[in-house]
Amino acid sequence: MRELHPWNLSEKEMIWIQEWLRGRVQMRGPYDRVDPGVVGVLSVGFEDTFHLYTELVLVRYPPITPIGNSMVDLKSLDAYPAKDTLQAFRVVPNLLGLLSCVVGEVDIVVVYGYHGICHQRRLGIAAHLGVLLEVPTIGVAGTLPPEAHVEGKYIIMNEERIEWSEEAATTAIDLGLAPSSKVYPRVVGMVVEGLCVSPGHMIGVDRAGEIAQLMLSEGAIPCG
Repeated sequence: MRELHPWNLSEKEMIWIQEWLRGRVQMRGPYDRVDPGVVGVLSVGFEDTFHLYTELVLVRYPPITPIGNSMVDLKSLDAYPAKDTLQAFRVVPNLLGLLSCVVGEVDIVVVYGYHGICHQRRLGIAAHLGVLLEVPTIGVAGTLPPEAHVEGKYIIMNEERIEWSEEAATTAIDLGLAPSSKVYPRVVGMVVEGLCVSPGHMIGVDRAGEIAQLMLSEGAIPCG
């Protein structure tokens, strides 16, 4: 596991860290064309406002068969205010202990309850975990972010990109102008069995949906 940043940060610093880490998210990985051997299903939820409940189940894939007993953890959380898009800085540190026990054993981690790149800054909790643990991750959540919409089976979020040449950039900076930008739609996930499935790290949209579909059909991931 990589120690890429501290956790006790201001809101401005959290946003900066997310913008920085999103550049490390990869959409390709070792299981694009071959099946993983072991998948860890991490279910995350709140007992109440200050207590985080997590359960980790390891399953063989395919066929979907459980391996051993589930591991359960209950953590007390700090009571600091955070926007929904910044919940990773409250939740992720409390997931790392449980997951560190199985790093090296699991090929993919499915995070049930949170998104991958289906996030305002393309770094939901599943993506954040994947980058820190250096393992492929998939997010499975019951609701869409307010900025997202569905087209067919795919989940779309708009993405603003700065478009300027080096010459235009220099001129804009000299004149104190803001760079021009355009908004593009980006596929960030797909709807599978009524759930929002989005890649977290080291996996693509369609492959994440394919793996989630099989696991949902076999009951390895809760259906809603």
